[in-house]
Amino acid sequence: MDLVKEVWTWPVRSSSAAGILSAKLKNLRYELKRWGKSLSAIKQLILKCNQAILILDQLEDERELSRPEFNFRNIVKEHLKALMQSQSDYWKKRCTIRWIKLGGENTKFFHSKATERYRHNVIADIMDDDGNTLSTHSEKANAFLHSFKNRMGVCRATTPMDLGAVIQRVDNLDSLVTPFSDEEIDKIVQHMKPDRAPGPDGFNGLFLKKCWDIVRADFINLCHDFHCGKASLQSINGSFITLVPKKHSPETINDFRPISLTNTCLKFLTKLAANRMQSEIKRTVHANQYGFIQQRTIQDCLAWSFEFLRGVRQGDPQSPLLFVQGADLLQTLVNIAYREGILVAPIPVESDFPIIQYADDTIIILPAEKVQLAAFKNILDQYAAFTGLKFLMPLYLLAPSGGEMCSAWWTSTELSLNVPLEMMDFIFPYPHKLMEKCCS
Repeated sequence: MDLVKEVWTWPVRSSSAAGILSAKLKNLRYELKRWGKSLSAIKQLILKCNQAILILDQLEDERELSRPEFNFRNIVKEHLKALMQSQSDYWKKRCTIRWIKLGGENTKFFHSKATERYRHNVIADIMDDDGNTLSTHSEKANAFLHSFKNRMGVCRATTPMDLGAVIQRVDNLDSLVTPFSDEEIDKIVQHMKPDRAPGPDGFNGLFLKKCWDIVRADFINLCHDFHCGKASLQSINGSFITLVPKKHSPETINDFRPISLTNTCLKFLTKLAANRMQSEIKRTVHANQYGFIQQRTIQDCLAWSFEFLRGVRQGDPQSPLLFVQGADLLQTLVNIAYREGILVAPIPVESDFPIIQYADDTIIILPAEKVQLAAFKNILDQYAAFTGLKFLMPLYLLAPSGGEMCSAWWTSTELSLNVPLEMMDFIFPYPHKLMEKCCS
């Protein structure tokens, strides 16, 4: 802590709040690395402490220890205790076991978990789009770069949309643009997760919690510049991209999800903006949106889908919320098609068409008619044209409920819609009669 206080008072060459924070964090990271080199040989330090304690214990068996020797042994024991705790904390972070909150002095357990995690995270080989197995580092790196470069970037809409005619205006949103208060900023630090992976700056939520009294003034200046539109974010806008497997044994590039690890400063600002949006987002999106919205859970989403199948009427920071806003446009287009009679619900509904969305997953239940499926596919194509987003066709899954009773119909539908479909036994104990009626 003394090192943090000392380094944070060093002068830096920058005039903007973001540049000052970036420079201070860079200096602190460099000095902490130098300080950490003394801890890199922690095993040797633990061994030397044990040897010193053993020598003093053996000496005590022969004669009474002097007061300086007795005090020195106590000091070495306290130092050994701190070293053991540092070693335990190190392996806890290496293995990222969050379900152990108390105890956990078994370093061997964390060591083995860290080794297992490392082996799980290593991508030994990957299969490209042509079915070729890539095993060298350069081959795998080029494959991931080519795939994500084509998938990400700036997408442009091919068809203009009059958003004013589609999206209803929401008034009284002045709370989103009021200046950030000091209490609001302090609350961000209180709710930040302490053990999340850091970004390029190397700091996480635990650093802010421990050193908030030291760095608070600079972060408040950054927040005020951000609100006034004066923040220069180029110096803090870097991020690491890590690949998170979507399933236990990933085989292709599509089996990985890229996650950005941002700098602490940028994560702080986006969390601040996300909290503002959370307070008003329920007024701006449809009730069917469940992903990333507080007080709406996936359990409610699943309960709705099961009730709908039974025929019963049923009355992250900032990026996920922005995604929800964009995805809600699909709900609007479906509602328009429903009101115009293009889409038909399997059971009567009075309000919005029950399209169920959670994050980037969407469930829609339609009568098993070619016209209805073709109409919905046309809505997806319109949505892609309006937003510039691209749908990954292999991820489409349209499945009839009831097993083989619709197999012949499904085969002909696949040919007419020109969409890769997949048969799936999606059988529930209740809706057989409903689906038989829909498939007839």
